[in-house]
Amino acid sequence: MICKNGLALRAGAAAGFGVIRASVLWGTMAAGFAACASTGSVQDGFGRAGDVAQVAGALERSQSTPAAPLNITGAPLVVLVGESAAGPAIVAVDLRVNRVLWQVAANVEVRVEVGHTIASFGDKAGAIVALDIRTGRPAWTHPAPAGSQLLGLSTDAQGVYAVYRNVKGGGLLLGLSESGSTKFTVALDERCGAPAARGGVVAVSQRSQFVSLFDANNGRSLADILVRDEAAAYVRGLPEGFAYG
Repeated sequence: MICKNGLALRAGAAAGFGVIRASVLWGTMAAGFAACASTGSVQDGFGRAGDVAQVAGALERSQSTPAAPLNITGAPLVVLVGESAAGPAIVAVDLRVNRVLWQVAANVEVRVEVGHTIASFGDKAGAIVALDIRTGRPAWTHPAPAGSQLLGLSTDAQGVYAVYRNVKGGGLLLGLSESGSTKFTVALDERCGAPAARGGVVAVSQRSQFVSLFDANNGRSLADILVRDEAAAYVRGLPEGFAYG
């Protein structure tokens, strides 16, 4: 999976979505949203889902991804998860010189994402672990909320965004800065999916029917896209926009 400024692969898995059909939401596209008439209600929080102006405005906020690597090294990096002689490990490779930049032992449960100064992943306890992208040294660890399962995480140049599902019901979107401080938390429907961050906007699928867009700085709700042509089981951030399917 391309991670904005690097590549994250789990050993033995092919890069890519594994889902052939996807609907791409271009950052400047407004046409076609008129068909997304609202079927939500004010009570359930989706009363304005499919609002054309809201959706178009939210997507316009999502800045395009620069062609150059965003990580602080400036180098195109490949970050791999696999097995070493000593056990599970993360390996960062500098493609400019085709050499290993660093290698660290790690038990990765949720895929590695590359940001500006850190590479982050979810461990087996659901905590978010951040490593210095230059050295691989531990930067910080943010524990999982009590009784919660980490569904996935995503990054941009400003932070890390994770979605948790509570065993007693309900979901949570957590926004962290690259230093590990909490930027925001947002309550989600328990039928939620992993997040996707792109240029200041975080997208999360909910109820397999909505793609919710949030401000990556403060968690403010920007819009809800009503998906009528297929289930929204996942959402991904691409250089061109967001994709769901």
